Amino acid sequence: MLSDQATKLSNTSEGFSVHNAITDAQNTLAQIDAEIARLQAKRNSTSLRLRKLKAMASPIRRIPVEVIAHIFCCSLPDKPDLRVSRSPLVLGRVCGDWRKIALSTPRLWSSLHLEFWLKRSTPFTIIAIETWFSRSHDCPLTLAVHGTDLAPPLAQCLAKFSERWQHLDLDTPASSLAYLSAIRNRLPRLQSLNLRLCLDDNDVTQVVDTFENAPQLRAVVLPHHTKHSLFQLPWHQLTKLIVSGIAIEDVLSALHCCPNLVELGVVEPALFDDDSLLEDYTFPKRPIVSLPQLQKLDISITVQTAEFFDHLLLPALHDLSMISSLITGEWPQSEFMSLLFRSSCNLTRLTFHDLEIGAGELLEILEHTPLLVELDFITYCFARDDNLMKKLIYDTNSDEEHPCLIRKLEVLTFRNDLFNDLSFVWDLVNSRWFPDESDSEPEPRNNFEGPSCLRKVRLHVWKNKVEEFENTIMPLLAEFRDEGLDIEFMKR
Repeated sequence: MLSDQATKLSNTSEGFSVHNAITDAQNTLAQIDAEIARLQAKRNSTSLRLRKLKAMASPIRRIPVEVIAHIFCCSLPDKPDLRVSRSPLVLGRVCGDWRKIALSTPRLWSSLHLEFWLKRSTPFTIIAIETWFSRSHDCPLTLAVHGTDLAPPLAQCLAKFSERWQHLDLDTPASSLAYLSAIRNRLPRLQSLNLRLCLDDNDVTQVVDTFENAPQLRAVVLPHHTKHSLFQLPWHQLTKLIVSGIAIEDVLSALHCCPNLVELGVVEPALFDDDSLLEDYTFPKRPIVSLPQLQKLDISITVQTAEFFDHLLLPALHDLSMISSLITGEWPQSEFMSLLFRSSCNLTRLTFHDLEIGAGELLEILEHTPLLVELDFITYCFARDDNLMKKLIYDTNSDEEHPCLIRKLEVLTFRNDLFNDLSFVWDLVNSRWFPDESDSEPEPRNNFEGPSCLRKVRLHVWKNKVEEFENTIMPLLAEFRDEGLDIEFMKR
């Protein structure tokens, strides 16, 4: 019996000790968990602080605000609009600092392109425009409005900022000009005006004087098929003019009003709208138009090309580009050469596209334009003539006074059907490539001042010659490319 009592006492004592041990272990574990929680909280706090410190140490934090603002300006699309997914609006959605920088950079908000082809403007649009331009402070503005909707409320909103307009591009119905009457005499900064108006035959019947008083206006694009006499503009101060869709007689009338032009574009006269111009039309007698400062002429004309050349004097012309808009037509060689002789101009850039000009005629032109630096000749109706290409190749052993044409040539664009033998391409490039003398003219050879070093060659290869060209000439020209010559191949 005593033994049984001792056993029970021992079990009770042992159970009590185990219970105490469990309690102690649980308490210890709770303390460890509490310590872990404390350390985890401390770790999280330290980690957050570390991230903040790293963010503060980020290179972008050390970039001056002015540099970031400049980067923002470089990120602008060509046509900034009111979409929040594009710069500059999207910049303000990145972080608070970027938003502050964007809102405090007036240049970001100095350009706006509006399009209303498929929708109409709304009161929200007007509020957005006013907010946009208010952020530009006093910056000159570039504004483009394209579409069928230029309702009076929108026009009135835009007119509020007309005194800061610098460049204006309107592609709207001509009737919308009436809504902009409030801007008359309020265009002190306007420098360029592009009127790509949507016109019907009777849209402009009265003279538009909205832009008459613009003391800084220098460049104007007139609406297609609209005579200059329908617009009162400060013609005498213009340096750039682009007209299209009017007969050459009307073009010359416009040029008489613009003696200070530096750049002129004449595009696709509406010759087919007047049958008399396609029959036995007698061009009226007109005085020659002298444009003493005109440097660049870009023309795309048709039947009356000869008459146009006959009535111009362009002593300062150095950049001439011509594109034919007719499938068939005779190239007026004698009138063009007369223009060159009459003007005594020094062309440095010549572009001929799609002209029905012969190799002999082109050769005569190049013989009288020795200062050409850039020649772009792409035509689809050309009788091949290897003699022309031979004249462009510089022959170091030649005893001729002028062993090659246009010795100052640096940029050449042409098609392979300029000649019969593809090897002439390599001969031409090889004779005018001086990689070790690219910074200076090569040494005179045979008492002749050597040609300039080519910088760029663009070669259009006709589809039936692509395989032959790739197998024979291209590997040779690749050597020049490796040495630094800019060579571009285009398959046609």
